[in-house]
Amino acid sequence: MRNERQRFSGLDRADMLFAAPWSGSEKLLLALLCLLTLFFAVITPPFQAPDENQHYMKALAVRQGDMLTEQRGPAIGTDLPRAALDIHRIDFPTDVPATSRLFHADQLRRSASADARRSGSDFADFPNVASYAPTLYLPGAIGLAAGKGLGLSSLGAFCVGRVVNALTGLALLIAALQLLPFGRNAMLATALLPTFAYQTGSLSPDAVINGLGFVGLAFALRVGFMGSAPARSVGLLLTGPLLALCKGVYLPIMAAGMRWPTRRDPRLWLILGAMTLGAIAFVAWMHYSGGSQALYHIQSRKTGETMMTAPLRDQLATILASLRTAEQYSTTVAAG
Repeated sequence: MRNERQRFSGLDRADMLFAAPWSGSEKLLLALLCLLTLFFAVITPPFQAPDENQHYMKALAVRQGDMLTEQRGPAIGTDLPRAALDIHRIDFPTDVPATSRLFHADQLRRSASADARRSGSDFADFPNVASYAPTLYLPGAIGLAAGKGLGLSSLGAFCVGRVVNALTGLALLIAALQLLPFGRNAMLATALLPTFAYQTGSLSPDAVINGLGFVGLAFALRVGFMGSAPARSVGLLLTGPLLALCKGVYLPIMAAGMRWPTRRDPRLWLILGAMTLGAIAFVAWMHYSGGSQALYHIQSRKTGETMMTAPLRDQLATILASLRTAEQYSTTVAAG
């Protein structure tokens, strides 16, 4: 490993004085990744990335200041401009056709010129992402707002949103690579996976989720192996809640920086503190939003019927009720 190492006495000793310098191959891989991500952002037809229509509607909601959604019958979402909605409802539909669908440049031109004929607003249904934290969609929302501020069509604003989202994901990755004390090649190899670059180059919140996941891991490793300097400690404590709001299940990756069994080492408690703040932020958002990140439309393969899963609190209540019923039955059988 290309690092200078030195052991210090004391509780907050640093095992590494500085991270390895960037190699030429690492710089080349990063440049390739940036080009690949932006290539996908430009070349992929609108809404052809997984669930991009849902993410687009959520980003539109955040752009207009709707942090929470509402439920109208089986639908969950909010009112959005019809001109913005019709570019995926009509111009670039996301249903799966019987035959392969081809996209042509004239579709882009027709869609870009159709805004004037699409006035008013409609209720947009996006239950799969309705309760996701708005922090996931801030880059896309900023890009959409910038596009409209530049006088672009709804389709043009969508493209700007894509690029801003992709650049945010790349910026987070670069920040993580700069912070990482070791293992830069492994992180670059992960980021170079085609699916990773493809998702980052769309309006998917995966750009932010993966980027903050990398940053959280990098901060934890830097604190764990290079000491808890004030700036990196603050960064770690801020990243914990942001990462938890992205995906609560990603929070444990920050445990990679823990140095067991040095219980008296303050770095251990600093990382645990960041994870605790993240858990609090996640629970607080779930309570505030009144929803569940496990709220989806599901379709029966046998009947074709579509239904929506119950919120997490209702699912847990059903499970607990079943357990109580089973316990009562066991007690009755034992007494009989």
